[in-house]
Amino acid sequence: MITFLALNTSSVTIIPTTIIAIRMQYDSSAPTEIVTSTILATLISTTGAILVDRYFYYRRQGRLGYDHSNK
Repeated sequence: MITFLALNTSSVTIIPTTIIAIRMQYDSSAPTEIVTSTILATLISTTGAILVDRYFYYRRQGRLGYDHSNK
């Protein structure tokens, strides 16, 4: 469930239709040039969200090699 939340909040956007529509409304010469950078930003934020989620998951499970015993 937390993984789904992390993916949802990482702003997964495949095609930024709203931004393209706004750019078309204001007569942009190339309204779709934002697609490549949006896909790249989506990949980076999604990868970061998954990595942070997995880090905390495995940390809680005690699989990262930390010694959680009270010595």
